[in-house]
Amino acid sequence: MLFERLQKAGIYPTGGADLGDLQHAILFHRPGDTDQAITVEVADRGPGLPAGEEEKVFEKFYQGDAAGGRGAGLGLAICRGVVKAHGGRIWAQNLPEGGVAFLFTLPLSGTPPASVPLNA
Repeated sequence: MLFERLQKAGIYPTGGADLGDLQHAILFHRPGDTDQAITVEVADRGPGLPAGEEEKVFEKFYQGDAAGGRGAGLGLAICRGVVKAHGGRIWAQNLPEGGVAFLFTLPLSGTPPASVPLNA
């Protein structure tokens, strides 16, 4: 699902792209002795985000120029909601060598969010 969200946001191209490259760009930063959270990073080698739009991509209904009208612009906003509900943080940053990295942290302890019954 994460790969689809990145493609719909126009961040990872679909035409002729090797999805295997993206799958190998997922990093799990193992917590150290004093770390209270785990960090997951997904990076690509694409053109990156326009300067100043690193936060904007998480807004509801945002679509990058490369999205071509695909999708509703909700994927990364939903990701932010899920990560925040679990007490984490999500952000995007352009990489110096090109491309963009999406990172999120999740706490290793604490109370998970309450589940909502399906019939609610």
